[in-house]
Amino acid sequence: MAVVAVLAGNTWLAPEVSKRIAAAYRGEGGPEMHDPVETLTPRQREVLQLIAEGFSTKEIARRLRVSTKTVESHRCDLMQRLDIHGIAALVRYAIRVGIVAPGS
Repeated sequence: MAVVAVLAGNTWLAPEVSKRIAAAYRGEGGPEMHDPVETLTPRQREVLQLIAEGFSTKEIARRLRVSTKTVESHRCDLMQRLDIHGIAALVRYAIRVGIVAPGS
C-alpha cells in the first residue's frame, strides 16, 4: 500500500504517525507531546524569569554569579528551545505560562 501510494506521487504516513498528527491538530497532545516549558532546566527557568522581570544581562549575570556570556548562552538556548525570537516574545511567553505575573 505504501509503495503504491509513493509511486503514484502521493504521501504515505504510517497509521501511528497519522494519529499523532491528527491528535496534535485537535490539541489532544498525548504523553509524548510536552509543553516546552516542562523541558526547561531549572537554570533556564530562572534566567527566563529574570529576563521577564526586566533585568539586564549584566544584572542577571551578577545575581547568578556567572558571566554575561553564560547568560547570553542561556537566552539563546531558551529562544531556540521555545522557538521564540526576541526578548519581548520571551517576556510574553513567561507571563502566559505563569513564570511571572503580568506587571511584575
